[in-house]
Amino acid sequence: MRHLNIKIQLFRYFLYAVILFSFIAVDINLITDLPLNANIKWLFLSILSAMTAVLLKKFVSEKVVFVYFLFIIAVFMPFSYINGGSGQSFFIAFGFFALIVVTYILDGLKQKICIAMIIAEVIALQIIGFVYPQIMVVYDSQSRFYDGLIQVPIILIFSYTIVRTFANAYNESNKELFQYANYDMLTCLLNRWALNDFLVNRFFSGKYEGNLVFLDIDNFKLVNDKHGHNIGDDVLRHFGFVLLKYFDDGKNLICRWGGDEFLILFFDRCEKLEFLIAEMKRDFISYTAGVEPSVDVSVGITSLDGCKSVEDVFNKSEQLMYEQKNSKK
Repeated sequence: MRHLNIKIQLFRYFLYAVILFSFIAVDINLITDLPLNANIKWLFLSILSAMTAVLLKKFVSEKVVFVYFLFIIAVFMPFSYINGGSGQSFFIAFGFFALIVVTYILDGLKQKICIAMIIAEVIALQIIGFVYPQIMVVYDSQSRFYDGLIQVPIILIFSYTIVRTFANAYNESNKELFQYANYDMLTCLLNRWALNDFLVNRFFSGKYEGNLVFLDIDNFKLVNDKHGHNIGDDVLRHFGFVLLKYFDDGKNLICRWGGDEFLILFFDRCEKLEFLIAEMKRDFISYTAGVEPSVDVSVGITSLDGCKSVEDVFNKSEQLMYEQKNSKK
């Protein structure tokens, strides 16, 4: 649904741009004393676009977009070719423009239908124009020159505007998808898939230096059971904040592995690690003392050196963490 809403919003911007450029084209045509025929297609396009924009406010549907493009392909483009009076330059430019917009805005069968119609129509109208040249409206050479000089650049501006708009939207969507794919939404830390990919690439490159720190919040279940999951989420968020506070120095990677388990890939000096862990635990436990005094943090540390696979690293660090957890019982 969100994907559809983004496309509908962008389509609205497209309609507004079409209306604006249509009026600009009409004004320029009038200033340059082009025949009235040169304005008919722009007036039709602006009216159709305005009606579609109004309709979209009541019915947010891809069907409205699809019908709009069917009218453009079946009515506007043939009329522009036959009655435009400026030769083929505008028709070809607009056909290319229509292909760009349809490809961006429509999906699936609707997209394929429109693209097939555009290609078939270009071929058919070229044949009709060759076999029946008498049906073509032709301007004098000066009018054709001015008309082509005005209309083709406008279509090119259309094309650039649409491509730029959709490219920006695509980049923003990619950024959001990257966030969803690689970060935990609750703690804003890396998720396990992102960390796993990093480790796989690191082993593949043959670089094994560094330490992996496996952390588990002891008695976290009591927080959820006694105080509710909202408080539990607050505890997890705060733990993520504390980990970032002590370990996010641009060298290390911090990950929420799942539930109340966290991982740190530590690439700083080893002698600094134990000090940071002690400070981190003190800071976090001082916070949880007011929530659930029995909460603690178990830690397992293993070197990447000597590990042959990602599974080796996780298994060793998890084993160390559970040994520490069991030693507290």
